[in-house]
Amino acid sequence: MSLLTVRGVAKAFGGVRALGSVDLHVQQGETLGLMGSNGAGKTTLFGIIAGHIRPTSGDVWFHDRSIRGLSPDKVCRLGIARTFQIVRPFAGLTVRENVEIALLFGSKSRDGQDILSEKAMTVLAEVGLEAHAGALAATLTLSARKRLEVARAIATDPELLLLDEVMAGLNPREGEDMVELIKQIKSRRPLSIVVVEHVVKALTALSDRIVVLHQGEIIVDGLPSEVVRHPTVRSAYFGDE
Repeated sequence: MSLLTVRGVAKAFGGVRALGSVDLHVQQGETLGLMGSNGAGKTTLFGIIAGHIRPTSGDVWFHDRSIRGLSPDKVCRLGIARTFQIVRPFAGLTVRENVEIALLFGSKSRDGQDILSEKAMTVLAEVGLEAHAGALAATLTLSARKRLEVARAIATDPELLLLDEVMAGLNPREGEDMVELIKQIKSRRPLSIVVVEHVVKALTALSDRIVVLHQGEIIVDGLPSEVVRHPTVRSAYFGDE
């Protein structure tokens, strides 16, 4: 059963076409990799799904309802959370307070401060940041800020998690650790994930299926082992003849 369905979604910014007519689906429990070079339309598609960008045409369905035109907060409360390529935590707040804000933003309940702090600490333990709970977010390393970005997203208790280049800027060891973290989160939570990543090894390790975007169009959709060997992908993404 499809959790998310994208139907004929197109987006143009003035005279520049970012997406053609994109059809995409994500099954419940699936991890879908989204692959493509810079400018392929991956982040634009994430923005449309999450409510930050309104499509020029087409529709997005989550479960059995259209979410086109809903604001990001409403999309989040329905069960879709996203991370961003450039992480911007609330630098002047503590790591725990950053997660508490996410809990308040994405939760339908209104817990008292003690319960809120307890829930935040549980999420921080899940991403390995509990020891930094009292530190200002501004003091974190890039790797730790990436983990905080993931923590803020999962704190909203999503059904669908959109991960936008959570390994960008990390060294190989940190990237491997992030792959393992995402796998652990997926094993503990009833999540579907769409992940954008330029590190092909990481993308294939995480994904059940990979979709390749090129110049705003889907050119390949298949198993990771098939996609990385596909001649169209190798030509468009790796520059092979």
